[in-house]
Amino acid sequence: MGKHARKAEPVMRTLIVEDEKHLAEALCQIMTEQRYQADVVYDGADGLGYALTEQYDAVIPDVMLRLDARCLIRGDDSDRLGFKEFEVLRLLMANCHAVVPKDDIIAKVWGLESEAEDNNVEVYISFLRKKLAFLDSAVTIGTARKVDYFLEVPTV
Repeated sequence: MGKHARKAEPVMRTLIVEDEKHLAEALCQIMTEQRYQADVVYDGADGLGYALTEQYDAVIPDVMLRLDARCLIRGDDSDRLGFKEFEVLRLLMANCHAVVPKDDIIAKVWGLESEAEDNNVEVYISFLRKKLAFLDSAVTIGTARKVDYFLEVPTV
């Protein structure tokens, strides 16, 4: 490399699936400014097609899409999530940059009146970790203070 040549930085590929075109374009601009490569599609069917045929590090879906499907997809591989797995992952995604206490997971996924215990959460976190690993996902679930969880999302 020459004196002024810079090593190419890895690029995180993202897919934005959003039916509101102005919002989709704004998200794309933000992602591009942060040095992500972003593709944009405007409906769930196209989003699924892109997600199945391209390699993305992350998919940013419209909040109102393909929640009934409850699948993790990466490239040609996918893994179906059970209802509780999906709810735990959705809670972690909604709090992506925050630590989520185990008690909050129990309250929001099982309900305040449930008899769910800490080990219920641990079992579902274990299921999710295995499914993310099966898909060779760069996203992982971290543990803080042995009782709290958070999503670890790689940065560019």
